[in-house]
Amino acid sequence: MANGGASTIAGTISRRTRQQAINAQPHAVRQVTAPSAVRVGHAVFQRRAARAIDDLVAILDGAALDEAASAPTDVEVLLSALQQPMVLDSVLTRDPLAEAKLLGQVRRKELLEAEGGVLGPEEMGNLLGIQRQSIDKRRKAGTLLALGVGNRFVYPAWQVENNNVLTHLEEVLMALKGHDEWKKLSFFVNGNVRLNGRSPLNVLRAGGYEEVLKAAKTLGEHGAA
Repeated sequence: MANGGASTIAGTISRRTRQQAINAQPHAVRQVTAPSAVRVGHAVFQRRAARAIDDLVAILDGAALDEAASAPTDVEVLLSALQQPMVLDSVLTRDPLAEAKLLGQVRRKELLEAEGGVLGPEEMGNLLGIQRQSIDKRRKAGTLLALGVGNRFVYPAWQVENNNVLTHLEEVLMALKGHDEWKKLSFFVNGNVRLNGRSPLNVLRAGGYEEVLKAAKTLGEHGAA
């Protein structure tokens, strides 16, 4: 069983590694990057990724490998394997902060998936009926929330309702300008003690702008979520 789980994980990763690495680069970079440099980068990545997978296979038992291999996406295959207690125990001996780093990545994934997931700038522009350049300007001005993921920006889909920016979103974002983008995202989608456990996003949707603005202005104060 262990060998079957191992081959499933290795196959899941290796089949798409090359194309995903290419797609992750901006279009202009892909055009000017020398093919030999790209091949070297791919080879190094594949070698290190394969070594990491071999380590996981050596640590996990058959049941854990099968559980990981059943995850719906490639990323979740790895996250599932990495979260197994036996893996964490092994990794922590080499990197005491490994568990915190992993949990941080899992938490970020959950935040990005909340309330409809995220959109690229073109998709956001299409919803609002404006050009990508205008979306970029709003991001830079802080009137649209964007998260840096890899070498691109993504936009939480919940910011748009009926092809318009959520009412009073810009004012709340301005009140949150002293916080980083992940903190802002967490603020909107998580329950807030100042709002009786309701999420600021749902309160804002229900017309409770003043309540949400007050919660935003006090974010980070003692006892504030």
